[in-house]
Amino acid sequence: MSHCGDDDGGFDSLIKFLGAVGAGYLGYRIFKHIDDQRRLEAEAIEQARVAAEHAAQVERIKHFAETLLMRAAAVLFIPPPALILTIDTPTAATDGNAIFVNPVWLQILLNTHCNDKLCAYSVVLGIVAHELAHRIYDFNPGSGDHPHTRELRADYVAGQVIRALQVPEAHFAKVLVEISSVETETHPLYSERIRALRRGYEDAIPPPMPGAHPAHEPSPRAT
Repeated sequence: MSHCGDDDGGFDSLIKFLGAVGAGYLGYRIFKHIDDQRRLEAEAIEQARVAAEHAAQVERIKHFAETLLMRAAAVLFIPPPALILTIDTPTAATDGNAIFVNPVWLQILLNTHCNDKLCAYSVVLGIVAHELAHRIYDFNPGSGDHPHTRELRADYVAGQVIRALQVPEAHFAKVLVEISSVETETHPLYSERIRALRRGYEDAIPPPMPGAHPAHEPSPRAT
């Protein structure tokens, strides 16, 4: 025999139970949403911090490279061209006007091979002097030299500039081993490039260059 009051009590208990479950689930969703928002905000803050550090590091690299570009251009008695940092260039290059350097590639080179300012000075100076030589010699009308000849000539000029600014060439030579570990259609093997670099270094007569020593240069190496 059923009792209406008993059924109502069971139904009320079920409603209360379902209400408690619903409230608990709603609370869980609210707290999860808040937690997710906090996590996303923390990630956004960290990404912004990393981006700001990267931008500052790129600016340091640009300033460092521009300073050495001006000094290399002064040695070669030419006005310094624009320096453009871009990831669209795999390493370093010139179009006959500006010089393009990939800042990520350059930073990896410096982090891998350099532990002091003198090494960074030598490496960056060698790179910009090499590209200046391409800019001077490779874009003249009728210039049809073999790519290897152009590269070796640029390395020779880089050696002269490095000597003129009273910097050891060994650091840049070490980088050439990595850059030209394999001979290609456009670049000779590192052993030939190092010979050209050292020949230019030995042939150069270093004039007195004010402010040539890198002791006070800010190092672009990541800390």
